[in-house]
Amino acid sequence: MTASSPATRARALSAGIAVAFHDIDGEERHASEESLRAGLAAIESGSGYREADPAIPPVILSRDGQTTKLAIRAEIAAPTLDCRLVDEAGLETAWAALIVDGQLALPPLPFGYHNLSIELGGRLVTSRVISAPARAHQPGGARTWGVFTPLYALRSGGNAGAGDLLDLVDFGELMGREGASFVGTLPLLASFLDDPFEPSPYAPVSRTCWNEFYARPEGLPPAGPEGLRGEALVDYRSVAARKREAIETQLRAPGAPWPQIEAYAACHPHVERYARFRAFQRRSRTNWQAWPEPQRSGTIDMEAIDRDEYRYHLFAQWLTATQIDAAAVHLRDHGVGLYLDYPVGVHPDGFDAWDGQGLFAEGMNVGAPPDGFQRAGQDWGFRPMLPAALREQGYRPLINALRHHMAVASMLRIDHVMGLH
Repeated sequence: MTASSPATRARALSAGIAVAFHDIDGEERHASEESLRAGLAAIESGSGYREADPAIPPVILSRDGQTTKLAIRAEIAAPTLDCRLVDEAGLETAWAALIVDGQLALPPLPFGYHNLSIELGGRLVTSRVISAPARAHQPGGARTWGVFTPLYALRSGGNAGAGDLLDLVDFGELMGREGASFVGTLPLLASFLDDPFEPSPYAPVSRTCWNEFYARPEGLPPAGPEGLRGEALVDYRSVAARKREAIETQLRAPGAPWPQIEAYAACHPHVERYARFRAFQRRSRTNWQAWPEPQRSGTIDMEAIDRDEYRYHLFAQWLTATQIDAAAVHLRDHGVGLYLDYPVGVHPDGFDAWDGQGLFAEGMNVGAPPDGFQRAGQDWGFRPMLPAALREQGYRPLINALRHHMAVASMLRIDHVMGLH
């Protein structure tokens, strides 16, 4: 490894790459020329990086409903510009904006996301306006306490050898009677449960789909004390296989609620796309990077997949979402909030990585520098998001993942501060 050149360091800093850090002993460590070049290659090849002089930025931030001014380049500006804003409810505001001193003034906006479009220089340009409070909500009142437990560790007479969402309700009620105001657990997101088998809650297949491992399907025979429930450790593979068999039986039974499932998928289009991904992955038995086209690039037709596998994942997502919604409502009605955990990354072979191609830095992994516990540092095995690509998409992947959790959680832990980057 060679020392970095001034030119490479300048490029790295411009791209948002740190060129040095202080280790646990306080010593400054400098990145090598090779490391910085590798980081630059990953970032500069991503979508959204340094679009050639965009007419307006992809994201505009407004604070506390104040008027926001947007600079317009003189060579494409006109005395007035036709503008349109559409809020999250679909309410549209159109007006002819005057350009004063090269700036366009946006009106005060209510908190939320607004899509802005402007006729500019003979073309339509768009941006997402985020109207946000200057400060986050600060809860008041007396201090409260709650209890954390890995959900899989709960044992009961009704589960299949690992804790599930019905156990979470019982646990929350028990803690509530003792005065707790919340119960927390590890991430409950979709993971690989058979082939491949990688059940880590911190390497989910998706951050917008739930893990059916924690559902309790109808007809699931409980694991007796002499079976899986009596084991000292959770047998993930065996429990997952029992859950899958019970879910498949339930979805094939007469009277299975397919109208509700189809309505759920219609309201959550990513779930339908997720089911196609999982169905094609199971048929191909390879990771998506090795798939043929057009599946490799993100297009999976129904003719290419096993319909039964597709229906399994639709049903499993509906079932788990229904049970986690019911659990959150029930606990909230009993004065107990649900504290969830938002992981910092996703599995590189999973749905989010496939669905968000161009959003992740290929050839780079998230990890941690050496410390007192891991002198060699840590490699967590998943790709970081590219800031410019995320911004180019109006932060929608991040927003959607947070909303997925916040729809049921009273509190949400962000895994590491880098989870906000």
